[in-house]
Amino acid sequence: MPQGQLTVMPRFCESNVHILGLICTSNYYKNSSQQYSNRHTLDTIVARKSTSSEYEKFINWMTENCVEHISETVLLGYFSDLSENFSPSSLWSKYSMVKKTLMVNKNINIANYHKLIEYLKQDSKGYQPKKSKTLSRENVLKFIHEAPNETFLMKNVALIFGIFGGCRRQELVNMLITHVEDRESVFVVSVPETKTDKKRIFTIIEEDEMNSLKLIRDYMSLRQGRCTVQPIGKNTFGKIPSIIAKYLGLSDPDKYTGHCMRRTSATLLAEAGASMTTLKRHGGWKSTSVAEGYLEDSISSKNKVSRMLAGKLLAVSILNRWHPSRTVNFLGPIKLRENNET
Repeated sequence: MPQGQLTVMPRFCESNVHILGLICTSNYYKNSSQQYSNRHTLDTIVARKSTSSEYEKFINWMTENCVEHISETVLLGYFSDLSENFSPSSLWSKYSMVKKTLMVNKNINIANYHKLIEYLKQDSKGYQPKKSKTLSRENVLKFIHEAPNETFLMKNVALIFGIFGGCRRQELVNMLITHVEDRESVFVVSVPETKTDKKRIFTIIEEDEMNSLKLIRDYMSLRQGRCTVQPIGKNTFGKIPSIIAKYLGLSDPDKYTGHCMRRTSATLLAEAGASMTTLKRHGGWKSTSVAEGYLEDSISSKNKVSRMLAGKLLAVSILNRWHPSRTVNFLGPIKLRENNET
């Protein structure tokens, strides 16, 4: 390799054949880092603008309704009006932003407005948010084994990172080669700029079923020496699950959205028997309810419960057969039979 160059993968990239060069000069790396820094600053500003915008909407609503003082009753009226046009999940999001800005600008803590919180909870009852469909273990393996690398290699690699890391779209966009450490039998990946600002690390191990490490190395080694890079954006990553679903011939492919890989990761981990603590650590979730929201109530998980129940019933049947002097209760301890029992 010429002096002054280093191997980097600024982002998952693709060209007309869905694959582009991954070898770039150190100057390109500096420019890429600066672009990333600028984009991160812009994202932060946009987030602040969104929060500020919700606050301004609330203030404008007060002006239009000739309200001068902020109170719990006023906020109940405001969110009651919003509920006519927004879903309960959107109301909670707006509540969070208004709460933050009122605390900063007016020193008012609406977290103590229990009637308002109870109203939002009641409004959420029975609401079923639209969630992305998930891929089954069989779906994942079939796509990785059958989809031709000439066309789908980048999508295969994105799927591997998305599932092993439970990654969000933006985390995949932000990922650089410097976040990936190749230790021969394992890749150690640091997740950059998480939504919750909580550092996460995951590994991708050597295994035969998916052959993940080979696919990643193949992707990273293609088109060496070329720097015509077109970074893939968040929206493109969001379309990958739908493309995978279409390739596999799954029904309603458009329902496999940007959250698909993260939900699939959580669901597969739970179905493998992981504890809630492990699941929350994997996804970087603090709340148990939030983590549970990412789990798909799949047929596979129901089959697992069914097998457990069937195993219990079989064990009870065998014990009763071999110990006729005892009664084995399916839901309780073993009891001695009464003398008059037949």
